[in-house]
Amino acid sequence: MEFWDALQNKGLTPARLWLKMDIVSRVEAAESLYNHDWEGDPVTHEANMEIAGALRFRPVAIKKMSKADRINYLAKAVRPSRSLISSLMLSLHLENRSGVMVTFLDELEVPHDGGLIDEDYEFSEVQKGPLTKAVKALLAGHPVEHVDLYLATLYMMDPATWKNLGEVMGAISTGQTTESEADDEAKAAPKAAKKTAKKAAKKTTKKTTKKAATKTEVEPKAAKKTTKKTTKKAPAKPKAKPKSK
Repeated sequence: MEFWDALQNKGLTPARLWLKMDIVSRVEAAESLYNHDWEGDPVTHEANMEIAGALRFRPVAIKKMSKADRINYLAKAVRPSRSLISSLMLSLHLENRSGVMVTFLDELEVPHDGGLIDEDYEFSEVQKGPLTKAVKALLAGHPVEHVDLYLATLYMMDPATWKNLGEVMGAISTGQTTESEADDEAKAAPKAAKKTAKKAAKKTTKKTTKKAATKTEVEPKAAKKTTKKTTKKAPAKPKAKPKSK
């Protein structure tokens, strides 16, 4: 995982993350930002102002540009501020990679609408157990490079909420289990053993009952057969001799 490794080993600022992204992903993010329906349009205004600053153009001239030109300049000529990069990453995942966000939030049981978290929901530090399940679900259902960028962005933008992500990612990459997973497995083991024993006992009882029933059916048949055979083999009584007169 390129972004995650860079984040852990060298430290990854939002500006470095943006520069590290390939040009196709940057264009995709810029396009998503201009296509997203932002209330009051403050985000596109911020993008226009940063394009104007990078090109040394008047803001009015940027507004007259086509959307395609603005997308191109934003992706290739601008070094966005932290707040604009945050908006670019959010719009990228809402518009083009919503499946990644939906899978992750569903696994964490966070209320959302297509990836947009409910306004009333308050995030707190996410624990290792739920995080591990969510990350594994992402890796199982989405391209690794998309998961890499998404998780690196989450951690970088809000390290307090996602501080346990570091240990979870380390455990997954080395094939180890976190303490939380080990606890879950320890709790689940007795239940699984009890369930297996119950099934085995039920199966044995059923088998024994079936054998007993078969034996009961066989015994009368055998007795009947034996009686019939004995009757058949019994010697005939000698005929009585006629009395002499």
